[in-house]
Amino acid sequence: MAAKVTFVIFRRSDLTRDQCLDQWKGERHGALVRKTPGLRKWTQNHVVSEEGERTLGGIDELWFD
Repeated sequence: MAAKVTFVIFRRSDLTRDQCLDQWKGERHGALVRKTPGLRKWTQNHVVSEEGERTLGGIDELWFD
């Protein structure tokens, strides 16, 4: 049996869209996710938005065995 966990990522108000995506896709976040026991697959779904728009950054999907 497999399980899936979904996270909704909201952008901090002090970060631009590009800064948010850089942190989210960067080594710090990625290293934490890759260390997660039982992780089979990890997907990031990035939201397309205009700069200055207060919106969510995207959705993280993690699959486990």
